Amino acid sequence: MPYLVGTGTLYRFGSEIFLITAMHVVDELEDGLIITGGKVGFIRFYANKAAYKYDKNTGRDHDICVIRIHPSLVEKLNARYKFVEETEVSAVDPYDKLTFYAFVGYPHSKNKPKPNSVTKEIEIIPFYYALREFIDLGKLNTNGKSEDSHVAFNSPFKEYRDFNRQNHIQPPKPHGISGCGVWKIKLNETTGRIGKLALVAVGIEYLKKENAFVATRIHSPIYAIEQFTGMINKANAVDSIRCAAD
Repeated sequence: MPYLVGTGTLYRFGSEIFLITAMHVVDELEDGLIITGGKVGFIRFYANKAAYKYDKNTGRDHDICVIRIHPSLVEKLNARYKFVEETEVSAVDPYDKLTFYAFVGYPHSKNKPKPNSVTKEIEIIPFYYALREFIDLGKLNTNGKSEDSHVAFNSPFKEYRDFNRQNHIQPPKPHGISGCGVWKIKLNETTGRIGKLALVAVGIEYLKKENAFVATRIHSPIYAIEQFTGMINKANAVDSIRCAAD
């Protein structure tokens, strides 16, 4: 039975495209294949990736994975997918009542390649949780996460207004939203309109008891991408030298 595994964000770094997600979403892939939406049906590609995951010996828990999308596959991806540009990345700002952080993804996902159970129907319904209140990481039951690499938000989980149906409903449970992009939303103080959005983090954990969302700041996956790109460029240079020698 098919099911959604998790959420990711497509990021353009120079001439390369990467899929940013949480490591635990893909670390148990048996064949290393990623399946996603294409222009015509699903497409499959090998997960050539770099990652920073939890290491109990160092006390670090980034839970980040970056997957290279080969140039030959980029044109085959679903035309509705958005590619985040380098200029659309920013840092988390100090608290401000007009600044929100939206965890955008698919909460109906199973959050890992080998879930305990699957559903009869696939719910491909995106959702976002707009949060504003920060939580001190030291007060949460989460291991090895530091403020310089992570950020946490309080989620009161109240009902929300569905303007299409004109009623109030409960938001979906967020447990499957790991790997989602976290977007900074600033409201104009005068007009109340939304300004330019910026990608600031990757959601990696939801703590039900504390009603908290935890995310890894975006500089961690970008650093992995920089290292990955350096390896690609070095490999390409070696290939060029070999061709010249031949």
